[in-house]
Amino acid sequence: MITSDLFKKTWGSRKLFPPDRALVSYEGRRIELEGFIEDVLEFKGRKIWGKVYVAVKGLNILGWFHQGLFGMVLRLGTSEQVMVVKDYSGLNLQTLHMMFPGVFEKKLGCIKGFKHRIKIKKGAIPIKHKLRAIPFSLREDLKLELEKLQSSGVIEPVESSLWLSPIVVTRKRSGEMRLCVDLRSLNKEIWVDSFPLPRINYLLEKLSGAVWFSKIDLALGYHQVVLEEDSRHYTAFNMPFGTFQFCRMPFGLASAASVFQCVMSQLLREVEGVLVFQDDVLIFAKQLTEHDTVLRLVLKVFEENGVVVKEDKCKFWKKEIEFLGHVVSLDGVKPRPGLIDAVRNCPPQRIRTSCALF
Repeated sequence: MITSDLFKKTWGSRKLFPPDRALVSYEGRRIELEGFIEDVLEFKGRKIWGKVYVAVKGLNILGWFHQGLFGMVLRLGTSEQVMVVKDYSGLNLQTLHMMFPGVFEKKLGCIKGFKHRIKIKKGAIPIKHKLRAIPFSLREDLKLELEKLQSSGVIEPVESSLWLSPIVVTRKRSGEMRLCVDLRSLNKEIWVDSFPLPRINYLLEKLSGAVWFSKIDLALGYHQVVLEEDSRHYTAFNMPFGTFQFCRMPFGLASAASVFQCVMSQLLREVEGVLVFQDDVLIFAKQLTEHDTVLRLVLKVFEENGVVVKEDKCKFWKKEIEFLGHVVSLDGVKPRPGLIDAVRNCPPQRIRTSCALF
């Protein structure tokens, strides 16, 4: 807890949240508050997300550090200066939206401070593919999808390019149009970054003993990485409506997986209690307070670096959660039921040819 004067010197004109509780001294005297902020607090190299209450008057005090994080409780000053908080009300989605509005925006994110450069092998010969036939019934929806991608900054029109890849048009389970570019010819001619993807078994082992989980899904993860201007022409593709190229890193690019894993690992390298595998970010902890501290730290990193999540695919405050094809809980790790139903429900094979196919 700090005084209003110190708050203004430290945080300037930063907006305060209204007081969420009444605070009293050890002797029962009410402490008049202006409000509070939430921010990263650091002590002996360890970081937590904590509340800083701003009092109208009094002394600046350090009341307490959570025992589970620092292994100690610090109390300074006289009895009237010590702030006692016995309960933990927890977080909710409304609070997260208020604290990190940029993370939950309904727009395409743009990761700051990084652009991907496609590295072409020496002597590579540009390849131009002809336009593939597209069913007439899909053209109107395809045109709308192109307009959507163009307005969000994922693609841009170009007059021509030495490299041209064909497209594949499918529909998602929801019925929405999915535009895929077949980059196989390009992929044969590029250098793939060597940053490794973590082994799934290695990640799952880290979850031993965890009770609380949250899984964050990034909205169009690869598209949140900007392509360098000099690399964009490699991703050009032809359409009945013209030629376009990607401004953001496309799905299907051979180097995309390792690049995206590297970017996300770098962003969250200082946060403990979080696992990253591509666009899936898993937060885990034994205690709810510890879990919420990590959750705030992760979302703060995303807010500061332009990362946007897909809220309807995120799962918060779960004691059992699906991650990388497994169901994870305090009881351990088991395969996701839907992945083994096909084998479990397969009828007995009695014909030799059927057994060979199986």
